[in-house]
Amino acid sequence: MQKTMTALQSETDDRSYAAAYIGILRNELYKHKIGKRTQAPTPEEIQNRTNALMGFRALAAFAGPVPVRIRNEYQWIGDKMRQYRDSYGADLGEELFLAEFPEAYVYMQSTSRNVSGIPANIESWQKSQRVKDLAAKAPDIFASAVGITDNDRRGFSDAVYNAQFAEVFNPGTGEHWREANNPYDYARQAEAGQGWRLWRKGMDMLRAELDRRGVKTFTDPAAKDLRDVKRSLAANIAEQYPAWGVEYLNPDKTVLSQRIAQAATVAGDDRLKGDVKRTDIQRLDWYVKGRDAIAKTLRERELAGGSKDLSAKANADLYEIWDKFRDLLAQDNTAFQELWLDRYFSNDYLQDVADALN
Repeated sequence: MQKTMTALQSETDDRSYAAAYIGILRNELYKHKIGKRTQAPTPEEIQNRTNALMGFRALAAFAGPVPVRIRNEYQWIGDKMRQYRDSYGADLGEELFLAEFPEAYVYMQSTSRNVSGIPANIESWQKSQRVKDLAAKAPDIFASAVGITDNDRRGFSDAVYNAQFAEVFNPGTGEHWREANNPYDYARQAEAGQGWRLWRKGMDMLRAELDRRGVKTFTDPAAKDLRDVKRSLAANIAEQYPAWGVEYLNPDKTVLSQRIAQAATVAGDDRLKGDVKRTDIQRLDWYVKGRDAIAKTLRERELAGGSKDLSAKANADLYEIWDKFRDLLAQDNTAFQELWLDRYFSNDYLQDVADALN
C-alpha cells in the first residue's frame, strides 16, 4: 500500500490520512504554542511525517495481523478535553479546559467535518431524524433548525459517528452528514474557532452586564461604555486570531444571503412553529421579517438617489434601528441568541443587500 501527495482532494477524502495529518499537526502546533519548538510547523514537514507514518502503518499491517499502536505523547490532552465536555457540556467544558490549558485550543477542532452540525450521539441523531427533510432545504443551519444546544453535545456514539459518514445529508451536493476534514485547512479552522469561542464568551458577559443595568440595547446611552468594549473586543480578537477576524469582519455575503433564505424556510415550518418548546422559532421569524423591512427601505433609498449600504452615514437611523432590534431579540430570548444570532448572524448588517445587483 502506498500513499502519494499528488492530489489534494483524494487525500482530503481519505479519513485515515486526514486524521493522521491533523494528529501530527495538532501536536506540533501545540509544541510551538508552549515554546517547545521555535518555528511553526510547515505543511511540507507535516506532509512528510504523515507519509512516513502511513507507510509504517501499511508495512506493519502487511507484516502481521496484530495492529501496531504508536504512542502519542499528547493523547492526555484529548482525553482531558473529552472528560470536560462530557462532564460540563460543550461550551462550559471547553471554557474550563481552555482555562487550564489555554494553548491547547489547537485540539478543539475536529478531525472530521461535521456537515450537518449534529453531534455524534444517539439523542441528537434521533432529534435530527424528526425533521430530516430540512437537511435539503436548510443545510447550512440544520443544527439550529433541529434545536441542537450545548446540552445536546454530551456523549458519543461510534454507531452514529459511522452512520454520519455513510449517509448522504444533502442530496443536492452529495455530501454526507460527516466528511473527512481538509487537513490543509485545519490550522486556520482552529484559529477561527478559538476566536469565535472568545467572542461568544465576551458577548455573554456584556449582555449580562446589560441585564444588570436594566438596559436592553448597546445603543442605549447608558451602555456607551459597553458598546466601546464590544468594539475593542472584536479588534483584540481579530488581532490575536486573524482567521477569526476575516470571518467576522468580512462575512461571505453569498453565505449570509443563503442563510437568511434558509432561516425563512425554517421559521415557516409548521412542525417547529407548533412546538411550544421552540420559542426561538417565533423570534427567528421576527428577525427575518424585520431584516426584510430594513432591506426594503434601503432599496427605496437607493432608488431615491441614496445608498443601500446600511453602514453608510446617511443610513445611520436604520443602522441604529437594526442594532436595537437585534439586541432586543437577544435579550428577550436566550435560545434565539444561542441558536441563531451568535451562531450564524453575529455580524449581520445586511452586507449582502449592499452588494446585491439590482
